[in-house]
Amino acid sequence: TFSSHTYINGMLGILRRVSLLRTKHLVFRESTTLFTRYHGFKILTYRVLYWIGYGASDLVICQTQRMKTQLIQNIKKASNWHVKVIPNPIELQLVKHMAKEDSLVNIRGDYIVAAGRLIPVKGFDILRESYSALRQEFPNLSLVILGEGPERDSYKRLIKSLNIENSVHLIGHVSNPIPFFKGAKACVVSSL
Repeated sequence: TFSSHTYINGMLGILRRVSLLRTKHLVFRESTTLFTRYHGFKILTYRVLYWIGYGASDLVICQTQRMKTQLIQNIKKASNWHVKVIPNPIELQLVKHMAKEDSLVNIRGDYIVAAGRLIPVKGFDILRESYSALRQEFPNLSLVILGEGPERDSYKRLIKSLNIENSVHLIGHVSNPIPFFKGAKACVVSSL
């Protein structure tokens, strides 16, 4: 069993401890550094899940050494767990090859780009409102959003209400987003 969300990781560990989850291997991936992002009650809930659930895992994967260090510094029991750093892999030759497919991009002029599923947690509504304000200073700048999802219609309505439908491009899913990133003035991650 492989999981990448801290709450789910903790719950899976608890379920394994009480024998409700019977899996040969239980692997968790840390996807963020929670100890610098959260405080108060929220970080307390994470600490409890780490303390109770994570010890039941066979492996905890951290993307960076910093993540691993913060985990062990903040959860003393983590020094007894099997924690390994495995960075996100990037195949540079493949990326360079994919970047050559410039013909996929049909956007004229300068643009910024964002990519992801069209769901609330990705923050594209905030991005569009920010972009609307940015256009006051940069009227020729376009916004390109790559991805598909259940919020497409509501995003279209928001774009129309902000009167930016001529400069915001909801491209949908693309199999090769690299040329869009290559040609952009900026790439934005707006996730909440």
